[in-house]
Amino acid sequence: MRSVQRASCPHVATHPSLRASAIWPVLLFCLAPLFASEEQTAAKVLAKPSLDFVQLNAQIQSALQRAKPACVAAAQRHGRRTGANFSAVIVSQEGHLLTAGHCVQSGADYVITLDDGRRFDAKAMGSSSMLDCGMIKIADGKDLPWAELGNSADLAPNQPCLSIGHPSGLVAKRGLVIRFGRVVGRNRRGHIHNTCLMEPGDSGGGLFDLDGRVIGIHSHIERDLSDNFDIPVDWYREHWEQLCKAEEFNPPMGIARFGIILKSNRVSEEGAEVAEVTEDSPAADAGLKAGDVITEVNGNRLTPKYDMNRAWRRLMPRGGRDLKLTVRGDDEPQTLIVKRPASRNSAVGGEASAEYDAFEDLAADLSALEDKLDDCTVRITSTKGKRQLSLLGTAIGRDGLIVSKSSDVGESPAVVDHRHRTLPGKVVARDEDNDLVLLQVDGPLEQPVDLANSTERIDGAILLSPRPGDAMGLVSVVGSKAFPSAKQKPIGFMGVTLEMRDDKVALKTVGDGPAKKAGLKPDDLVLKLDDQQIATMNQLVNAVRSRPPGQEVRVTIERGEDEKVIDVTLGSRPHNSGMHVADSFAGGSSLRRTGFEAIFCHDAHAEPDECGGPVFDTQGNLVGINIARFSRTCCYAMPADVVSKSVERLQKQTLQATDAAADDAPRPKD
Repeated sequence: MRSVQRASCPHVATHPSLRASAIWPVLLFCLAPLFASEEQTAAKVLAKPSLDFVQLNAQIQSALQRAKPACVAAAQRHGRRTGANFSAVIVSQEGHLLTAGHCVQSGADYVITLDDGRRFDAKAMGSSSMLDCGMIKIADGKDLPWAELGNSADLAPNQPCLSIGHPSGLVAKRGLVIRFGRVVGRNRRGHIHNTCLMEPGDSGGGLFDLDGRVIGIHSHIERDLSDNFDIPVDWYREHWEQLCKAEEFNPPMGIARFGIILKSNRVSEEGAEVAEVTEDSPAADAGLKAGDVITEVNGNRLTPKYDMNRAWRRLMPRGGRDLKLTVRGDDEPQTLIVKRPASRNSAVGGEASAEYDAFEDLAADLSALEDKLDDCTVRITSTKGKRQLSLLGTAIGRDGLIVSKSSDVGESPAVVDHRHRTLPGKVVARDEDNDLVLLQVDGPLEQPVDLANSTERIDGAILLSPRPGDAMGLVSVVGSKAFPSAKQKPIGFMGVTLEMRDDKVALKTVGDGPAKKAGLKPDDLVLKLDDQQIATMNQLVNAVRSRPPGQEVRVTIERGEDEKVIDVTLGSRPHNSGMHVADSFAGGSSLRRTGFEAIFCHDAHAEPDECGGPVFDTQGNLVGINIARFSRTCCYAMPADVVSKSVERLQKQTLQATDAAADDAPRPKD
């Protein structure tokens, strides 16, 4: 095996230092400082966190300088066209890229796009569906950045890590997206289990330690947000020579790590015959010998239908447990217990360390800071038709002025402040382009933020989104530069599949979504949507798509012998039409999640009703306001300077309208 471990990292430009942004002109209303009294200033001594967040931020910046330039987008070339984007990492000066095996086809042509905009032609080399490892080679690259390889076997539980890739594919104006998390352990396949959020487009991207070294390659996710899995970088080292050949390979890795080499990966009528047992291996210690025939693995009988490369994924013991084999040799069948192997080839083999304990709950470590910041966060409730709306808002004036997300604020707004007072609110003005609303309440707000006194963002900087009351704040990192989000026409969504039955449109399935929430069931026959008769599936699909998310529709159905009318509030169509596990996460996406002048990504697990609140850095400086949960990986925040300019425009418009109304008012006669 050829090692590709490097002694030093590639040269990259230094990252700009943290600096204050320009102060915008004084607004037409008084914006109070973040803290109202001297006792509440940032100089007040807070409970000391166990982590030094200044040092942690510096470590993250240093790691990103080393790692980020080597992270790329890749797409297969089909003539003049290119296919869907995925991610990869350059790991050598010669242009070797590591990616996920399920992304590439050996021998196929690809286009590689670096974060600096350069593009290169490349060809896929080796890949393994068993390991989910893949390699791409740039044909003629010059001055390529590359990332150093780390060691995945030495990772420890709760060790911090960084994810870099292209979630949802290459978005040129957004660029790469950064996420921060921790190592949890390993799954049954040996993949690194970590909390760095991933979604389609991320596959093949890099997982890095805080020295900027590659420790894993993005493989797959499960439904829970904390379930993200990466291919250990040690596997790429071990199979480097095979990956450098433009062909597929599938070593029986799951069996080999126990010291078992099979005669064939195809199971015969008798079972799987052992060709060789590695000396001093767990299998040798258990008494397994060459010539033995394995008939059962962990209670599962092997039959000729098994291809052991594929079957081993399911038969592999969970959680690093021992392997139970039923074998037939020269004597009677016997059961052998093969001890789990040492962690040389494991995804995570390091010992737990108290050094990393704080990373298990960063929100708790920032709770003292959160207690000082959450007083400027309020809860807003309102109604829109029959729907009850709820979200957060940010106090920006002592005189009772609040800014929040416009599309989630309806009629009769009420505001609950940090003292648990419920104050009636009034909509002052709306900025539909940026989805912002100004509200006025009838009572003073004691802890407003100063929009004009904000801080510029740095990639990877740790953020805190306070939540009112006793709820713990949300911790995240700046994931991208600020970029415009083009407005897309929203499409209504019910969450059902259809089929025709006796010339009527029937609900074949009802998934977790608006239809199920309203009470629709499989086998219901749809007769009308509002006043429109429904005779074909296309009629129903087009009728739903022509209505925006959030609109309530009356669905007339036939259920058995009964005819019913059920009100359904349409939702927002998920990415990939709900066909991927990434589309189903706690809270889901915001109904309006596009069409903003400027936003930046961060990886807070914010639900739609937690948008509208402020976002701070770990020094208590305002950086923006949460405006939408876009996807599994990305919460969108609007930079504070953009919010400030919008608020200033709205105030001017309101004053002008007030002055015009006064001029038009009838004057009293003498």
